[in-house]
Amino acid sequence: MASPGTRQILYADRLESTIGTLLLIHDCDGHVRALDFHDFESRMRRLLRLHYGADGNDFAVEDRAAPTTIRRAISDYFSGDLCAVNSIPVTTGGTSFQREVWAALRTIEAGTTLSYGALARQLGRPKSVRAVGSANGANPVAIVVPCHRVIGTDGSLTGYGGGISRKRASAASKSRYFCTRFASENTLRIGAVEKMSPNTAESMTVAGVVDMTRGSRAGAAW
Repeated sequence: MASPGTRQILYADRLESTIGTLLLIHDCDGHVRALDFHDFESRMRRLLRLHYGADGNDFAVEDRAAPTTIRRAISDYFSGDLCAVNSIPVTTGGTSFQREVWAALRTIEAGTTLSYGALARQLGRPKSVRAVGSANGANPVAIVVPCHRVIGTDGSLTGYGGGISRKRASAASKSRYFCTRFASENTLRIGAVEKMSPNTAESMTVAGVVDMTRGSRAGAAW
């Protein structure tokens, strides 16, 4: 949160991608603070308030284009260069444990996946699988911090409770890699990778998933 008596200014930009419009929050230093699909703007707003305080008092969001390097990197990612986002600088709020998990997510190489248990062990916290899963689900920076590369121990998608109505929209990738986006209100989580091909981790299914049970976003200013 901002220091007492000061108000932090953040900036919002919108980027088009092959699987939907992205809402990107960045700061004056050119660091990404949050990134999500526009369908989940309400989720992003909740996370911003959780991390930075009261909207309008502790922080404010103004419209401003993100740095060209960030926009180009995200565009290149959706054109098939999944490593293009690796150099994007990220600054987040959250607890120290959450930030530790989010930093670890950025070490998972494109085209590979890791189970929640393996990620917990990598962090030296083998008994904290649930906590790692919760932190993964609270990741505020989709794609750049690749929570979508964490899957169930058996290679299946996890964390999607019943009762969620979704619509799949398939798309083809121009590169040898493929990415999948899943959205869930129950877990407040964006990003999960489809079950991998038995022959190679670089063969994935491309699917965009749009949640059909969107909450109200009335009064959105950005």
